[in-house]
Amino acid sequence: MALKAVSPWLTTSSWAARRHFHSSLPVIFAVELRALAYILSLGREHIGQVGALATLNANYIKECLKADYELPVKGLCQHEFVFNG
Repeated sequence: MALKAVSPWLTTSSWAARRHFHSSLPVIFAVELRALAYILSLGREHIGQVGALATLNANYIKECLKADYELPVKGLCQHEFVFNG
């Protein structure tokens, strides 16, 4: 009965998925370490400005590139935008 319960976890595809997950752990760790370093470099006094600066940067880049690409959604963006083309 116990073997029946765990048999879906013993398929080849699930083993491959777990192997892929474990092989990508160093990459995940590096990404998280970089994010932590960024947060720590901002410090307690500047961490609250991250959202506002991301919005400002996204709108600046959007305005610089809108003459070269089709912009499907007009107006201000929050922190990201999409171009067609």
